Amino acid sequence: MLLCILLAAPSHTQPNVLIILADDLGHDDVGVNNPLAPTPNLDRLAADSARLDRFYVHIKCAPSRASLLTGRHFLRTGVWGVHGGRDFLRTDETTIADLFREAGYDTAMMGKWHSGLGDRYYPWQRGFDLARMAKLYRYTGEEGAAESVNGKLQPIEGWAEEHFTNTAIDYLRQPRDKPFFLYLPYMSPHSPWRAPKNYRERFRKEGYSEDLSAFWGMVAFLDHQVGRVLDTLDETGLAENTIVVFLSDNGPVNNGAHRPPTESGKPYVTKGSDWRLRNPHGLRGGKGQVWENGIRSVLFLRWPGHVPATEHRVPVIVEDLLPTLLNLAGISQGDATTELDGISLASTLRNAAASPVEPADRYLFFSNAEPKDSFDPWKLGRLQTYQVVDKTSHPERFTLDRMEYAIQHGGHKLVRFKNQAGVYSLTSDQRERKPVGNESLNARLRSAAESRWKDILSAPHAFERPAIYVDPQRGVPSIIQMRSATRTHGVELTAHDLRGWNRVGDQAVFDLVIEQSLSYQVYLLAETTEITGAKLTVRFKNSTPGALTATIDRLLPRQREHPIFGYDPENCLSLGEVSLPPGHTEMKMTLTHLPPGSKSGVKAVHSLILIPSFP
Repeated sequence: MLLCILLAAPSHTQPNVLIILADDLGHDDVGVNNPLAPTPNLDRLAADSARLDRFYVHIKCAPSRASLLTGRHFLRTGVWGVHGGRDFLRTDETTIADLFREAGYDTAMMGKWHSGLGDRYYPWQRGFDLARMAKLYRYTGEEGAAESVNGKLQPIEGWAEEHFTNTAIDYLRQPRDKPFFLYLPYMSPHSPWRAPKNYRERFRKEGYSEDLSAFWGMVAFLDHQVGRVLDTLDETGLAENTIVVFLSDNGPVNNGAHRPPTESGKPYVTKGSDWRLRNPHGLRGGKGQVWENGIRSVLFLRWPGHVPATEHRVPVIVEDLLPTLLNLAGISQGDATTELDGISLASTLRNAAASPVEPADRYLFFSNAEPKDSFDPWKLGRLQTYQVVDKTSHPERFTLDRMEYAIQHGGHKLVRFKNQAGVYSLTSDQRERKPVGNESLNARLRSAAESRWKDILSAPHAFERPAIYVDPQRGVPSIIQMRSATRTHGVELTAHDLRGWNRVGDQAVFDLVIEQSLSYQVYLLAETTEITGAKLTVRFKNSTPGALTATIDRLLPRQREHPIFGYDPENCLSLGEVSLPPGHTEMKMTLTHLPPGSKSGVKAVHSLILIPSFP
C-alpha cells in the first residue's frame, strides 16, 4: 500500500497518543488470556479497549520495533537482526515520531531503544524531541542502570522501570498547548528477570516455584508501572482524549538468565509445569520462532468515546499501527509517496458493529531475521561468531529456502521450520499440532511466500550492512562500533565486537560518512588477555595523518556496553589525533605487527571513540 502524509495543523482537539511496549511479554502472560497472570492494570486497560485477539508482531525485538516505527516490513528498513550491526533502522526511513512531530505534536520516548546506536541513529535524531534511552537490561542502580537523555549520560538510582515511569508521569503532567506523542517502551520482562523482593516473595507465598515467582514478580512490577501511568492520565483529565496502545514486541522466553548479583543458584527457567501455567492456550513456540507463540501478542487500543471496547478477531500486524494511529489522529492521507506495508484499521476500530473482514489479497508474512545457518549469539549457551555477510557479498545465502518463515491467509498458515513445512488451520488448530495435508493450499501459500520474498529482497536496504555516520553533537562522542563492519578478513563478528585478531593482516573495513570537517582524538576499546606488543593500525582515506597505530601494552577488560553509556579512559588505548574531511570515506583497521612467537594479538575490539574538537 502507498501512503502520503498531509500534515494537519496543530489542534487542541487532536488526540494525544501513548504507546506502551513490553519486551518479551507472551500472549498468555496477561490476565485477559491467563487468569493466573498478575496484571490487574493491563486487564483494566483491556476492558476499556478495542482488543485485537489475532494481532501479530515479528519474532524478535528490533524487527518488531522497526515495523512499529515505520509501518513497513522490518527487512525493508535495514533491520535484519538484533545484534551484530543488523539492528540499525536506516536513516532515510521516516518514523512515526517524525510524522507526529511534523503534524505539530510534542514527541518523547522513555525506555528501550533498539533501532540503532550511533550518530543519526539515536532516538533524539529520529523524531523525538525528548529521548531518555535506557542502558539495556540494567534494571537497578546496583547493576549499573543508566540512561542517555538526548545524548547526556545520567545514572539511575533505584529501579530503572520505576524511573522511566516517573519521567513519563512528569512528562504527562507538564502544561502544553499542543498534543503529545509519547512512546514508552519498557524493558520488562526481558531477562534477566528482576523485580523488588516483595514482588517475588508474594508468589512464593502463593506456592509458585522460585523460577516462576521471579517471572511473575517482574510482570506484576511492570503492570504496576503501567497502572501508575494510566492513573496519571485519569488524574490529569488527559484520559478522555488520549489514544493508549499496549502491545509486546515478540513472544515469550522461558529462560530468565542469571540471578541478581546478591543471589546464588542456577539461572531462572520456567519449563514443564511452570511453562504450562504461563501458556494455558498451549500455543507452539516462543520468541525467535514463527509459530503462533513467537509472533502473537495482545493489542489493546483505548480511546474513550471514539473506539468502542470490543474484541476483534481479524488478523492484523504491527505494521498496521502507524497508518491506524495517523488516521485516528486526523492526519490526512493523500496521494502516494511513501510505501507502507501496513493498512489502517481506524474504520473497523471506530465501529463496534462492523464485522471486520480480512482483505482477500492480504497475506501476512513472517520470517526469521537472518538465514538459519547464520549468526545466533546465544546458541548452546555459548558465544557464537560468524563472518560478516550481506546480500551483495553472499547472495546465495539469502534465498527463501534458507529462512524459517510463515505466511498466513484465510485462516491457514504455512510454516517452514527446521527444513520441514506444513499448512495449519488456525481456526481449528491454533496450537499448530497437525498439518492439514492440502497440497494445493500448500502450493498457493508457498507461491505467495516466494512472491513476497522476491519483493522484500528487491528493497534497497534489505540484508545490507548499516551506513555509519560521523556527525557528532557537542558533548557527545562519535562511536564506530566494530560490529558495524562492512567486511572483514580473518576476524569474526559477535553480538558486540570483532574477535580473533591473531594474524598479521587480519582486518575490518568500514564505510563511513563524515559530516563535519573536524579533528578528533581517537581511542580504542578492546579486550586483551595478555600483553602481546601487537599493533593495530587504523587508516582513514584522505585523513591527516594517514594512519594511527595502537600498541597492546596492557591488559584491557571486556567491554560490552555501548560507550554512550560511559567508558573508562583507563581501559582505552589512545591512537592520537586525526583530521577528517567531510564526505564518504573508508576506514580500515588492520593487525600490522605481531611479535615473533606470539600466537595471539588482540582478543576482541569493541569500538573506536572519536572525541571531536569543535571550533
